[in-house]
Amino acid sequence: MSDPRTGRVAVGGGGGFIGRRVCAAVAADDRAAGSPRWPVPFGREGPPEVGCDALVWAAGQRSDDVAAMTEVHVAAPLRALLTLRPRRLIYLSSAEVYGRIPAPFHEADAACPETVYGTTKLAGEVTLGVACEALRCALIVLRPTVVYGPGQAPTMLLPAALAALRAGRRFPATAGAQTRDFLHVDDLAALVVRCLDDDAPPGTYNAGSGHELPVREALRLLAAAVGPDAAKLLDLGALPTRDGEAMRYAVDIHRCATHLGWRAAITLAAGLTALARA
Repeated sequence: MSDPRTGRVAVGGGGGFIGRRVCAAVAADDRAAGSPRWPVPFGREGPPEVGCDALVWAAGQRSDDVAAMTEVHVAAPLRALLTLRPRRLIYLSSAEVYGRIPAPFHEADAACPETVYGTTKLAGEVTLGVACEALRCALIVLRPTVVYGPGQAPTMLLPAALAALRAGRRFPATAGAQTRDFLHVDDLAALVVRCLDDDAPPGTYNAGSGHELPVREALRLLAAAVGPDAAKLLDLGALPTRDGEAMRYAVDIHRCATHLGWRAAITLAAGLTALARA
């Protein structure tokens, strides 16, 4: 008798920014036509009662409430794991677990998070690592950089800038000397699908585009995608850099490329152009 779990991929946070794209990527994946997969998204109501072959934890809520963040990034995924007992778990953590160590970050670097978000993501990694070992569940931890794309919360930098530029409003920003590695959400979703394969080695992987650039350059690329005069609306230097802000935030992606054969395919210019035209 076939295992009823086969092919089902539970996606925690399946209605969110990243979770929706993961569900779409899983549904569209036709590389294994003989054993198709289909997503089973769920949210705060908890995981489905049906068994699932794999669990993807894509919930990404952020706040300074320690209890709330511990629930989202540690307790909830642990409950889902214990309920579903999948063969494989993909946990979307964050490069923010590295804190303020020198960039680019390597997986072998000691994690030193300085935010509630980074601290609870790291706690989730550790807690789920112990549980997966006990359950003999293959665990892959992904540490993405700055993820962007359609459907992102309007309070984030790029969607906030896009809304202002589209409306013809000035957009105040810092001087933008701080560097970031921007990763398109569809590239991240493609990486998650790759990690669902049986031959994807368990472990921790950085997920980034591999291209570090100043924030001001990203804003200029976005403005160019909006229109020829949009760059004039960027007020670079109008805001001070936040106290304690990381001036470099980028990862080494060699391990992901070597062990998973994955590299980001969407350039920032192409991603921002598509975002501006959406």
